[in-house]
This record gives sequence, structure tokens and C-alpha cells, in this order.
Amino acid sequence: MAQDYASGTEQPSSETVVCTEEAERITHGDSSSKVEIFGLGVSVTILIGAVGGVFAMWVLPVDSAVPLFLGVGVGFILSPVIGLGMLWRQNWDNYDQ
Repeated sequence: MAQDYASGTEQPSSETVVCTEEAERITHGDSSSKVEIFGLGVSVTILIGAVGGVFAMWVLPVDSAVPLFLGVGVGFILSPVIGLGMLWRQNWDNYDQ
């Protein structure tokens, strides 16, 4: 069954693909695109936290890695919220079209 979906021979009726000449991107009705958007938000937030921690280590006269751990920690704490925010923003953009 999974092989049929992977080869692209059959598309389930519950999934829809919207492609118009005006649209710049294709919207899939499946949950994998939503998971990708959420994961992108989580990854970007953790990366920004790590970059902020490295910057804080460079700016502050501290010999330990405490600013790095604080930056990454804040990134991990905020990552689900930012991921959900990106998912909400994508759904809002699709609602306007």
C-alpha cells in the first residue's frame, strides 16, 4: 500500500493539490507539509538561540560557556511556540488566497 503512494500512481481522495496560474506555490492537503513548516520554525529558533549565545560569548567578558547555554536554552524553550506561529502564519496566508 505504501509503495503505491510512494510511486505516485495513486492519490488518496482526502488529499488535494491546488495549483493555479496565479499561485506561486503549491498547497498540499496532507500533514507532511505542516510538519515541515513546524520543523523549520523549531530549527530556525534553536539556530538563532545558538548564534545569539555565541555572539554573547564574544561580546561579554566571560570565560565560560554560560551565555552559549543560555542562548541555546532560550532557543529550545521558545522553539515550539515559534514553530506553531509559523504553522499558524502559513495557514493564515493560505486562508487569504
